Amino acid sequence: MTARWGRENMTNDPLRWIKGFPWYTLGLVLLLRIGVAEANFVPTGSMQPTIGVVDVLAVDKTAFGLKLPLRDGLLFQWGVPERGDIVTFDPSHTDDTLIKRVIGLPGDVVETRGGFLFLNGRQLGQLRGDGLIEENLNGHRYLTSRARPREFAPVRVPAGHLFVMGDNRANSADSRYFGFLPMNRLRGRAVARLFSTEWFSHPQAALSRFGALD
Repeated sequence: MTARWGRENMTNDPLRWIKGFPWYTLGLVLLLRIGVAEANFVPTGSMQPTIGVVDVLAVDKTAFGLKLPLRDGLLFQWGVPERGDIVTFDPSHTDDTLIKRVIGLPGDVVETRGGFLFLNGRQLGQLRGDGLIEENLNGHRYLTSRARPREFAPVRVPAGHLFVMGDNRANSADSRYFGFLPMNRLRGRAVARLFSTEWFSHPQAALSRFGALD
């Protein structure tokens, strides 16, 4: 009788659903935010021109494993990123969540020469007429600035780590500065652009970039 009364009471009093809706929504948002997905805004230009300043990105937090709030590293890891993926992570040297592109996987040899990036001895990019470099990495095609002045000799990525770089090579604090990224520091994979400041200045260009993330 008690269970039946409860169902009838909820059915006959739709205001209870309306009053509870904000709490249901908050619970769902918290659940998604903690374990499934999140929206991250990008406060710097280290990933330009691929990602603009204050762009908002959708991040899949289940891509590589399960991370609990207020805990460093992944609780469980079941996947690894691919070369060219754009990932978010929690580095050990700062409390900020960073976003970079995966360049090297364990065992890869990474170096820069003459402003160009080399992976396992192969030059990844070609210089365009506008001074930018077009790179093609594992099917991801994107533009970067030249890597000068932070060039480096060949380095081999150790097991359990990644070599990550920002697309804005001339203005990005990445593995060239803080070293290899431990995989258990990964937070998620950026999968789509939700908002771009270009919508105010160049709405047609922004619309063409909506959702796309190379």
